[in-house]
Amino acid sequence: MLSEDLVKKVKDILDGMNVRYEEGKVKDATFLISLWRTDKWDELEIDIVISPGNLVVLFSTLPVSSEGMENWLLNKNWDYNFAHFATDISGNVIVVSNIRGEDVSEELMRLSLASIIRAADDLKEAIEEEESGNSTQ
Repeated sequence: MLSEDLVKKVKDILDGMNVRYEEGKVKDATFLISLWRTDKWDELEIDIVISPGNLVVLFSTLPVSSEGMENWLLNKNWDYNFAHFATDISGNVIVVSNIRGEDVSEELMRLSLASIIRAADDLKEAIEEEESGNSTQ
């Protein structure tokens, strides 16, 4: 599938799901940026990158340090079928989901978005519990 065709397909799926987004380009990749209100986040930014390598990457960089949460993050990765936790070079937590271009469908986009939102909410809840004195590990 050509990169332009994949971008159109992803945008059509998001439009059909009534997801609002802004579009941008960096080099050969297309970025679609959306903001979500969840149970735990007033504004959770989820970025969707459509690469020329026929891959759709959905991710959210959370304003949370992974320091001291490494075990929790690793253990929680088993709970999500379509997303996983990672850290960036600065130690911030990222929730990521990948879909191969030929597999992109509305169902997989919904599952990926829902998994990212659930993971982000779970992390925020664990942080809140830790701050209130309950252990997350």
